Amino acid sequence: MMLLEAKNITKQFGGLRAVDQVDLSVMKGEIVSLIGPNGAGKTTFFNLLTGLYSPTFGSITFDGKQIEGQSPERVTSLGMARTFQNIRLFSNMSVLENVMLGMHVKTKNGILNSIFRTKTFHDEERKSKDKAIELLATVGLEDKCEEYAKNLSYGEQRKLEIVRALASQPKLLLLDEPAAGMNPQETLDLNQYISQIRQQGITILLIEHDMKLVMNISDRIYVLDHGAKIAEGIPSQIRNNRSVIEAYLGKGA
Repeated sequence: MMLLEAKNITKQFGGLRAVDQVDLSVMKGEIVSLIGPNGAGKTTFFNLLTGLYSPTFGSITFDGKQIEGQSPERVTSLGMARTFQNIRLFSNMSVLENVMLGMHVKTKNGILNSIFRTKTFHDEERKSKDKAIELLATVGLEDKCEEYAKNLSYGEQRKLEIVRALASQPKLLLLDEPAAGMNPQETLDLNQYISQIRQQGITILLIEHDMKLVMNISDRIYVLDHGAKIAEGIPSQIRNNRSVIEAYLGKGA
């Protein structure tokens, strides 16, 4: 079943075409990676999918609905969540509070319940807290619930950002360089964790520069260079693709 389909996606910033007529699809249950050299347009493409930018032209269909030009809040409510290349946690809030904030699109508390702190409000808060602790346990952070997010190690902050994204109960999780700055053991743990997320029925679209991680975990890979798609295929095809090798290493490689 097709979960995400982007057709002819283009984003123009003045005279710069940051994304140039890119087609990409993700089937339900897949792990798909989007790779390319620095400046290839990968994060811009994520921003287009998640509503931070509107495409200059092209269409994006997610779970049967047209979403290009929709707000980030609307896209999240439909079931698409993401992490960021540069960690965006609320550093002066607790680990638990960060995760509970990720649940806001799924909570049912109305304005009156929130203002008057009704029984419904407290029941919902308790359920959210229990679920947040359960999610934190999947990455070994349940004992750090009350710590400020800024006091976590870099690797732990990366894990917390993924957990916060999962708190919105997404159908599709977009991970933007989740292994950046991680040591080899942390990257291995991340590999296993991404596989566990897929086993829970969540589809994953991944931007990553760690080629070992990409090749080990991806069902399919798309490659961008200077905003344009230059290759797509399974890992063995991408590994031996001359255009991909030249994009990373130069034409003499």
